[in-house]
Amino acid sequence: IDDIDEKRGCTSIISSNYDPTATDDDGSCYGSPVGGFKLLNRQMSYQYTTSNDYLIFDSKFSPDGTQYATLHGSRVIIWSTSSRTIVDTFSLNSNWDVFDLDWSPNGNNISLIMNAYSKAGTLKSWIATLTFGVENYSYVALENGTHYWGEIEYSPDGSMIAVAYDRFTAIYDSTNGEELWNLTSPQTNYYNVLENNHFSVSWSPDGQKLATSIGITVYMYDVNSMQEISHIIHGSSETNNSHPTNR
Repeated sequence: IDDIDEKRGCTSIISSNYDPTATDDDGSCYGSPVGGFKLLNRQMSYQYTTSNDYLIFDSKFSPDGTQYATLHGSRVIIWSTSSRTIVDTFSLNSNWDVFDLDWSPNGNNISLIMNAYSKAGTLKSWIATLTFGVENYSYVALENGTHYWGEIEYSPDGSMIAVAYDRFTAIYDSTNGEELWNLTSPQTNYYNVLENNHFSVSWSPDGQKLATSIGITVYMYDVNSMQEISHIIHGSSETNNSHPTNR
């Protein structure tokens, strides 16, 4: 490298102040992480445009791993995995409360689970699907109410979408938004509010089973029959008395 092109800075990739553009280490490196993980790289800087999108609430790789999506307060940003630069951006309504995202298995769509007001002014839960190359979003209205956590996940073949939020776990047809199955926990009093809340969902690799975590219990269901296979209560072998009901 010619002297005129040299740039001094921290060249240690595991340091907090690593400078990917630096060619000569100037001894300024600091803040190396402690633990079993070693920093490989970091994404390029992003110029935040609103006060509520500087945090990253979620991040997931695309199915082929060439890209990853980051979920911010008012946008979804698609990054190149190799260059860690922005490939695409979906701007969201700043009034939405978005909690989780997932890629469709073919990589053409990203679906979100969120709270937002309907045109009638009712606060509802929604699935919003963003499609690459399409300006408009598609929506599926879920149950009424609010939630401050949730998870969304496509089935392995992309034909269904499962969501867990509030006191509900549900499966939807990804092509038309039809609800195929709904699991509901009973309403509890304020002091036991977390006991029946649904936090996460996960499909088996063959798409035949769905697991959902409800309070301190993990339930596993057969997708075809929509019947419970088994459940495990954290720290106990007893049956959960607040068993959810499925429709």
